[in-house]
Amino acid sequence: MNVKIGGRHVLKDGVLYLSFSGSFIEFVFEGKHVSAEIKTDKANDPNLVGFAGVFVNGEFKSKLKLDRDSAEYVLFESDKSEKVTVRLMRFSENNFGKLGIIDLKSDGEISPTSDKDNRIEFIGDSITCGYGVEAASENETFCTETENPAEAYAVMTAEAIDADFNLVSWSGNGLLTQWIPPERDVPDVSVPLMPDIYKWTDFGGYAFEGFDKPQDYDFCDFEPQLVVINLGTNDASYTRGIPERVKAFGEAYGALLDLVREKRPTAKIICCLGIMNNELCDEVERQVKLRNKKDKEVYFLRQELIGNGETYGADWHPGKQAQKRIADQLTGFIESIV
Repeated sequence: MNVKIGGRHVLKDGVLYLSFSGSFIEFVFEGKHVSAEIKTDKANDPNLVGFAGVFVNGEFKSKLKLDRDSAEYVLFESDKSEKVTVRLMRFSENNFGKLGIIDLKSDGEISPTSDKDNRIEFIGDSITCGYGVEAASENETFCTETENPAEAYAVMTAEAIDADFNLVSWSGNGLLTQWIPPERDVPDVSVPLMPDIYKWTDFGGYAFEGFDKPQDYDFCDFEPQLVVINLGTNDASYTRGIPERVKAFGEAYGALLDLVREKRPTAKIICCLGIMNNELCDEVERQVKLRNKKDKEVYFLRQELIGNGETYGADWHPGKQAQKRIADQLTGFIESIV
């Protein structure tokens, strides 16, 4: 396929798999019709099927429900020949609804769009994935149909600064634990945590792609000038202000910063937290200040809690208004340090 690939991806047996939320292909097309042949896994739960978004000339055009093992989906169609830019983006996150592009079929020429001068990487959880951002209220529970990274702060920030982007995000994830309910008092490590996931090209789909274990990511594949970390929201469900747990979180956060600096030696690193809860903001800021003794290119950005009439998405996640607010805040902060 003669396309630009954004985000982490796997090429196996001629099939291009888009890995994490927001991964995409993009191309310039001149003609009347172009479609994509896509393979996926059929979810046992109809609320967990995969979704993708189609954008034409930068505008959202359609949402594709990937509910068939293999099918052809129209990306662009017109009565007359047109020259357009088409983007196919993975909406559902890594562990829901695999997205393997077998082929593109068209009646015209396809060529990749150009790489942008700016590049930004995001490391996060459900907030970065756009969990429930399209839900009508906080009373809705999670389903892949209301998840949309293009309506979340990370992709919006990247678009605002005209940057190529790479998202490594997983709902419920953290540094010490997955999110746990109040009645549980031990960490949930049933799923690998972000320090491990960050090292892999794909985690949720490796078996579907034909591998027996996650593949190591080649960090030279995408070299950002900026890395944004938005983690700690789920860890707060375990730390609960208990000093020894907060200390353990801080040590884990510091280790992640060291890992990111090892992999991204020249990037500015921005640590964000606070939109859903702010219990660990002080500890994240403390870890940033510790690094600042030797590394002045690590920054902390405190986000304000959802409020002031902002609507919520599913399960009390930020809705579109709150996502846009923190995107604007992050965009302004980036412009102030770059």
